[in-house]
Amino acid sequence: MDKVLKAVPGVFDAIRKFVLVTLSISYKSIPKQTLCKALNVEAGALKATPGAADFFSNFDDKAANVDFVPNEQNQFKPKAAEQLEDYSTVFSKVVYSSAITSSS
Repeated sequence: MDKVLKAVPGVFDAIRKFVLVTLSISYKSIPKQTLCKALNVEAGALKATPGAADFFSNFDDKAANVDFVPNEQNQFKPKAAEQLEDYSTVFSKVVYSSAITSSS
C-alpha cells in the first residue's frame, strides 16, 4: 500500500493536515511525543510539517506540549446555572434508575 500512496502527490501532507484538524478540535494542548507519533514525524520536523503553523498557537522547541490555536470546539464552556442539576435531582434519578434495573 505504501507504494500506491507514494504515487499520489501530497497524500501524506493531506493526511497529516486531517490529523492536525482533528486533534485541534479535540484538544487545547497535546504532548509533543503524542503529536509526533500521530503525524509520523520526528520531533525536529514537527514545526516544519506542512500546514502545522496554522494550528499551533505558540510553538516552543523546548516545551513538552504543543498548544493549538483556540477554536470553538477546543475551549471549555461552563454550563449555564439553569442547566445544572442539584444533587437531590441527580440522586433521585439514580435511585429511580436503580429500582427499575433491579426489578427487571
